[in-house]
Amino acid sequence: MTGLNSSFQSTINQPTDYPWLQLINSYLLAKVIFTPTLLAVVISRVVDIENIGDMWKTLKTSGWSMEEIFDIKFLVSFFLNILYF
Repeated sequence: MTGLNSSFQSTINQPTDYPWLQLINSYLLAKVIFTPTLLAVVISRVVDIENIGDMWKTLKTSGWSMEEIFDIKFLVSFFLNILYF
């Protein structure tokens, strides 16, 4: 690690001296663990609600192709993921 300066290396080597570093690490770890799980649960619930309410038939009769519908659903879920997570 020749590119890192010595003060940064000492910060990483002694995390107990910097409690804010532990806080950031715990937040990032929780985000990495829970975000995919939460995203999968939310999307599965949305698909389940659409299946129960026969929303696929309504979307198909709206004049959009299924490829366009899936693209829009992906883009909306992607942007919501960026905004809220």
